[in-house]
Amino acid sequence: MKRKLNFEIGLLVAAVVLVSFVLQGCSRTAKIVNIEKGITSTRADGSQHTVKEVKEAILDACAKLQWGAVEEKPGLIKASLDIRTHHAEIDINYSSRTYFISYVDSYNLRYNNGYIHKNYNLWVTDLSNLIDRNLKYNLK
Repeated sequence: MKRKLNFEIGLLVAAVVLVSFVLQGCSRTAKIVNIEKGITSTRADGSQHTVKEVKEAILDACAKLQWGAVEEKPGLIKASLDIRTHHAEIDINYSSRTYFISYVDSYNLRYNNGYIHKNYNLWVTDLSNLIDRNLKYNLK
């Protein structure tokens, strides 16, 4: 199971890299994507995830995708990503039932009036997908 997940993550990373190269020739900005997700997965016994489990799933996903993350206060994680000369900052508000990833700040990502370099949207979507996967499979 763990090997299969690692393989899937590897394929996902490869796909993101491929998509990034393809998009370089296209328009490089898009409307900022803020992600709000209801947590539909449950624990193995069918009960709802705890706030602590959601926090751990978020922090684990951040670490695996190289987002620096700190819990600012209960229910709020601040995360940042540095890739080459690019920098993005996000807030991740969470509870046992939902999480919300929202744009805070960036540099070298062509931010202008709610639009940003398309790679930012790929990065936060990848983060959200890994959070969901962590919760679904109860991974740490």
